[in-house]
Parts: sequence; C-alpha cells; structure tokens
Amino acid sequence: MVQRILDQLHRGISIQQLFISTFTVKAATELKERLEKELEKSLKASQDEELKHHLAQQIAELPTSDIGTMDAFTQRLVSKYGYLLGLSPTFRILQSASEQYLLKNDCFEQAFERFYEEQGTDRLFSCLVKNFTGKGKSLAGFKDQVYALVDFLQSTADPQAWLEGSFLKGYQDLDYDEALDQLAQEVKEQLFELESFFTFHLANEGQAFSGAKYQENVTAIQDLIASLNEQFSQEAIFEVLERVVLISRASGGRSLTITTRKKT
Repeated sequence: MVQRILDQLHRGISIQQLFISTFTVKAATELKERLEKELEKSLKASQDEELKHHLAQQIAELPTSDIGTMDAFTQRLVSKYGYLLGLSPTFRILQSASEQYLLKNDCFEQAFERFYEEQGTDRLFSCLVKNFTGKGKSLAGFKDQVYALVDFLQSTADPQAWLEGSFLKGYQDLDYDEALDQLAQEVKEQLFELESFFTFHLANEGQAFSGAKYQENVTAIQDLIASLNEQFSQEAIFEVLERVVLISRASGGRSLTITTRKKT
C-alpha cells in the first residue's frame, strides 16, 4: 500500500486528495510512519526542485491526512458537515454498551407511549402489542421483537427505505389466503413425514420397548395423522397439528420419551 500511495504522490497527487482506510488505529499510525520515511528518502534522492517542493509539502500535510479507520473518517466528516443534517458538531460516539442500552430503552418507551396514545391507531397498535406479549403483562416479548428489527435495520443501506419498500409493503401485498393454504400444505407434509418416522421406529428399534407407555402416544399420533387421508381441509390439518402438539407436551414434555428399560 505504501508503494501505491508513493506512486500517486510522485505523479503530483496531493496526500489531501486521498482517503486511505485501515482496519485499526495502530495500522494507520504505522502507515503514516512508513510513508514519512519513504517520502524523506525520495526528497533526498530527487534532483527535481518542483518535485522536492511537492514532496516536502506532502510530509508537512501527512499528520492531517485522511489515513485512518472508516469510523474515524466518518466521525470527522459528520463533525464538519453534520449541520446539513441537523446534527450538532458536539456529538459523541456512544462507547459504553450499558449507555447504549439505556438510550435504546428510552427511545422505545417514548415511541411506545406516542403510538399508544395516538387517536385512530391505538386499537391497531394494541393488537400488535398483544400478538407479541400474549397473556402476560410484560412488554419483554414485544420489546425483543422491536430490538431485533432495529438491529437488522442497521445492516441495511437505507433502513427507512427497507421498512417502507420491503417490510411494510411485503405485508400489504401478501395474499393471506394463499399463504395460509401454502402453510397448511407444508404442515401436512411434515405430519406425514412424522408418521413415516414413527412407523419405521415401531417396526425396528421400537420393538424392544413393546408395551412402553410412550408407544400409546405414538400410536395416537399415527391415528390422528392417518385421519388426514380422508380430509385435507385447512381446519383439519391445523386441528391435527394442535392435537399432536398437545400429546407431545403431556407429562412435562416427556410423553414421547422412552422411559422403559430395553429388554435383554
């Protein structure tokens, strides 16, 4: 990199016209030191007075040149031109994770109160909140979803444009009937795969646990899934799924667990 920069400077380019980015502050410091040494060598070796004057000027401007991390360059840029965006030149970068979290919480509380109190949207917003909080009184679930969305937005080039053009528009254009039908078909396929797995298990290693309590639950699930062969409606598929889940969660989630010792 040093040689590429020197080549530009020898061609008459000013160091002030270049932006040279490094990954770390240490690397930027080392790069400046190496550039200064190489420029001094070139200055002593040159017989061209015009070039010597140019190189001497580059050495003088090296301490204020844009050689550093992207963060440092951006900070200087915002400090100088931030007023165009309504930003105070006295802004600072939040370094503390706890300070960032406190600020995030403060923004969340202000936004939450504003949306909740707005006329015409309070009912809709209440439904949104309830979808992520359930029957609990805590907003932790809803807050987690908001924070996850905010974290993802930081990785997009234009968060506002992504929200309006992809996130919100995607839900507005979604055909819910078609999406629900597709979901039902995917659930049905997974249920049939589950039935095949249980059938294979009972016909093979499951034989060693004949009469075990869990096999009653496995058989009950097989019968439920088999009923779908006669009816493929969305209601039937989701009803079977719900009943399968209820069986699997019985006995503290151990209803499908082998608790009987294998016969020897």
